[in-house]
Amino acid sequence: MTSSIPAPPKQLLEKLFRAGDHPEVLDSERTEALEWLRVVLVDFTVLNQHVDLLQQLYGDDTFRYPGSRRDGGSSQPPPPDSRFRFKDVWTSEKLLPTLEGGVNVLKNDELGELLLNPYAMADLHDMISDMDPDAWLPVLQKVGREMMRREHVGMQTRQQQERPQRPGPAQRPFSPKPNGRRTLWWAVGSSLATAAVMLIVFSTFYQALTKTTPPIDVPLVAEATPTYGPRQRGGVLESALTQLTVTSNRDGHVCIVFLEPKNRQFIIPVSGSEKEYLAKADGTPTTVDISDNADDATVAVVIVTETPADASVRKLLEARYTAAQVDEVVVTLQTGLKRLNFQRVSIIKIAITPGNKQNPS
Repeated sequence: MTSSIPAPPKQLLEKLFRAGDHPEVLDSERTEALEWLRVVLVDFTVLNQHVDLLQQLYGDDTFRYPGSRRDGGSSQPPPPDSRFRFKDVWTSEKLLPTLEGGVNVLKNDELGELLLNPYAMADLHDMISDMDPDAWLPVLQKVGREMMRREHVGMQTRQQQERPQRPGPAQRPFSPKPNGRRTLWWAVGSSLATAAVMLIVFSTFYQALTKTTPPIDVPLVAEATPTYGPRQRGGVLESALTQLTVTSNRDGHVCIVFLEPKNRQFIIPVSGSEKEYLAKADGTPTTVDISDNADDATVAVVIVTETPADASVRKLLEARYTAAQVDEVVVTLQTGLKRLNFQRVSIIKIAITPGNKQNPS
């Protein structure tokens, strides 16, 4: 399998492997390394070839793919082969910048370690395939076209191999000249066949003319704007978040998660409440009043979905996250809601400005 890997990336991997515990891609190698890694993280066939070479370099180590995060599996099969020098799956905090910005955000030493870490690459491949991040769409399209080209070439090769050889003149069976009756039936059959072909062509052409263009799938895109106002707490007047204004290009349901520095979170709509906050596709702003229950929060995560998602959000965030884990919250919601068949989801992070305290007048 490794023979299919081009010589330049193969030589780069071998060189990084020989570097020991501190592999680092040189500036002169960076462009080539990035191009190869982009394909590895999108094309599962190439990922398999890459992992196969790593297993050989590490001495035929046994590699098992990490459990899928979207399926709720463990992020790493216990235990990984100890001979792999780099075997840790990335945390959500480290994963998110690469999902949002591509592999360009990686430093040369991080790039070298990732190229030698089959567990982290397999997990990244799974997340990119599941989430289709905007930064990866050009790579997904380019690799998709290459995969289609490979499949087309393979299909042509199989057809040529399966096509029976036309016999030569010496092998063809003797066929006597048809008599008049046979010639008549042959002419009638040929005319009917020609008419059938013309009918099929006309039908196909007519369907192509009358076929309506399928509607363009417009993603859900939302924005949220905070509003601050005075609020009195314990005899002290301070500036606090009092409202969030949400706009959306599609009708949707709004859910907001407030995260505090300590292990506490507050979610709107409140559990058991019949109150709904609806975003309007016509651009009409939706205003959500914020109670003092969220006064200690430093981060808000606004989720807009086509159907109500507050119950699902509570279920996904049962682990109780803090403000410092906001990136992990975003990844958990993106993967979890997609796994629960929420087709269109928009998630916005908002940093809440600390209140300015003063004595009430």
